[in-house]
Amino acid sequence: MFYALFESRNESSRNTDPLVIWIRGTPGCSASKQMISETGPYRYIQDPKTGAPTLTMNEHSFNNFSNALYLDLQIDTGYSFKRGENQDARNMNIDQVINDFLNFMKMFLTQHTSYRGREIYLMAQDFAAGSYVPALTAAV
Repeated sequence: MFYALFESRNESSRNTDPLVIWIRGTPGCSASKQMISETGPYRYIQDPKTGAPTLTMNEHSFNNFSNALYLDLQIDTGYSFKRGENQDARNMNIDQVINDFLNFMKMFLTQHTSYRGREIYLMAQDFAAGSYVPALTAAV
């Protein structure tokens, strides 16, 4: 599963700040968009005169007060994909999404041990906020 982790900009509390996990709203929509808009550490803008693309610092980013993780959930969304011989489309349902998320969290916390024991907040919008977040929270 694809994710991007942006550590807290607050150096004095970076090692104790909570982890915010952002999931995009509609199934099939990548959370990557938020990395360069809205809640992410950067904003994608185009120079009004030249049209040249630029990334600027987002002063309202989640990582001003937390460690922000953007997760492409469900598999086959955005940059998340499955490996192996069977590349057929998956039969996605809420149970599969929960299973994939729990496996992701186990692997993430194994690789990033400094986040064990910290507060973790699951955040989303639209469909994911009303369906995925409650189901994922109950499963954890």
